[in-house]
Amino acid sequence: MVFISYTAADEPWAVWVAWQLRQAGYRPRLQAWHAVPGRNLVGWTVQELTTAPCVMVILSPAYLSSEWPRAELNAALAASVSGRRLLVPVRVAPCESPPLLREIARISLVDHGEADALRVLIEGMHAAVGGEPMLPTVAPAFPGCNGEAWDRQVPPFPGPDRLALTSRLLGLAEDACRQRHPEATIRRDGPGGLFRYLDVAGERDGERQRWPVGASIDSPDVAAVEAFYEAVVKPVYVPVDEWVGSELVHLGEPVGEEARRQARRRRIRLFSLAEASSPPATAAAARCGCGRPPQAHFWRLSCRRGAVGRQSFLTGGIRPPSIPAPWCGGQ
Repeated sequence: MVFISYTAADEPWAVWVAWQLRQAGYRPRLQAWHAVPGRNLVGWTVQELTTAPCVMVILSPAYLSSEWPRAELNAALAASVSGRRLLVPVRVAPCESPPLLREIARISLVDHGEADALRVLIEGMHAAVGGEPMLPTVAPAFPGCNGEAWDRQVPPFPGPDRLALTSRLLGLAEDACRQRHPEATIRRDGPGGLFRYLDVAGERDGERQRWPVGASIDSPDVAAVEAFYEAVVKPVYVPVDEWVGSELVHLGEPVGEEARRQARRRRIRLFSLAEASSPPATAAAARCGCGRPPQAHFWRLSCRRGAVGRQSFLTGGIRPPSIPAPWCGGQ
C-alpha cells in the first residue's frame, strides 16, 4: 500500500500518479479517492500515515508552503529515518527541498512528457520498493554535437518549398477547371495526403461526372502514376465509376514512354506546365482538333507582359489574370 501525501493545488498530479501506480500493480491510497465524506480527515490521515508501509509525497512549492502537508512530510520523514516506513518524494514542479529531505533520493517528473514521466515514475517506484536501481530502458541521447546542431550549419534552401509549389500549381489547375467547367463543383483535398488534388464534379463529355485532378511538382514516373491511382483514384473514384478518367498535371519535363503507357492503362491524362512556343489557341487546336488527347500537353500561360511559364512559376513570377484551360476535363 502507498499513501500519497499532497496539497489541494497538486491534486491533478496526485490522481495521475495514483492511477499509474494502480495500473502498475500497486495499491495507492489518497484523500481524493479514499476519504469518506463525514469522517474526520485528521484521524483518517493519521491512520493512513501510521499503517502504510510506503509514503509518497508530491513535492511542489505549494506543498512545501502548506502547513498540513508539511506536518505529513515531517511524520513521514521521522518514520523513514527510523526505518519503519519507506518515503518516496516525487517532484512535480521546481522547488527547494527541506534539508532532511535532500538526503533522500527522489523521483523527478519535471520537464518530462507524459510517456517519459510515466516511465520515470514506474522505474523509480520499482527501484524504491526493490532496493535496487533499474537500468534505463531508453538509450541516452548523444551529449556531443547532434544532428540538429549540424543541420543548423547547413544553409537553408532559398527557393519556395515543395508544399508551396504544389499549392500554387493546384491553384492554377483550379482556375483552369473553373474556366473550362464554370458550373462544376470543385474542392481541394486536405494537405495531409500523399497527393494534392482537386475533386471536380460537373458535366464532362456530355454527361455528369466526378473526377480528380492531381498535382505533382516532378515529372511523374511509373511509380508516381501508380501511386496516384492507388492513393486517390482507386479508393475514392473507382467504386463509383469504374471507368473514371483522371488527370495529373505536373511541373516536370515530358513524361517517359513507360509512364505514359501506365497512365493510359489507368485512364489518367498527363499534362505538363512548361514554356511553349505555340500560343494557347494553337496548343488547344493541337489537342482538340484531331478529336483525341495527346499523352502530354504543354501549357502556355499568357498575360499582358507575355508568357508566364515554368521558370516564372518556380521563381514566384506573375500569376496571370487569365489562364487558358484547354486541358481540364476536355473532350
